[in-house]
Amino acid sequence: MPVPEIRWSKFVQLITMIGLEDETGPLLKDLVAKTPFAFVMALRFDAQSRQLLYIAPPDLIEQCDRRLHLLPPHTSFSPMRQVLTAERLP
Repeated sequence: MPVPEIRWSKFVQLITMIGLEDETGPLLKDLVAKTPFAFVMALRFDAQSRQLLYIAPPDLIEQCDRRLHLLPPHTSFSPMRQVLTAERLP
């Protein structure tokens, strides 16, 4: 199954439209040098109305058997996390 993708200009429009940088800080400046990347949204089931956003290597989308090691968030309330490594599960 092909992995969905969008052009950088459309991604910038989307991030701007939803106001994500208001929550996370200057996200786009950091990401432009990291293309290609996977932008993943996940819901936490142990917290009400809590979503997490991950920036990860693009091959993570095709390989679901991974344990993610994350960098700390920019702020304590930020939903954005960056994947440092994605370790294959045994």
